[in-house]
Amino acid sequence: MNARILVVEDDPALTDWLRTALGKRGFSVQARATVAEALSMMASEDFDVVVTDLNLPGENGIALAERLAGDRPDTPVVVITAFGSMETAIAAIRAGAYDFITKPFEIEALRLTLERAIT
Repeated sequence: MNARILVVEDDPALTDWLRTALGKRGFSVQARATVAEALSMMASEDFDVVVTDLNLPGENGIALAERLAGDRPDTPVVVITAFGSMETAIAAIRAGAYDFITKPFEIEALRLTLERAIT
């Protein structure tokens, strides 16, 4: 699979791990640390799926999911967080997220979610 993934994550170590792990599984990964940076990049580039952390500086991942649901409804958004609750998961899905994954997660579980989101 040569899908293009945009990771929106402010933790550099997690970003590097996702870039490496997903790259080994055939994904092309770009990364940004904020919603504003992600939206700026998406103004000129297309991605098959966006993976975003919930807690980001400035706007959060739910706000990104909501904006993309309106502006780019064909681009699925997967929200990841270490602070998962049923209420937060419901809010993410209502905002337009494709899925909600709590940290820590197995890379294979994320890979499967991404492949389902893309097809």
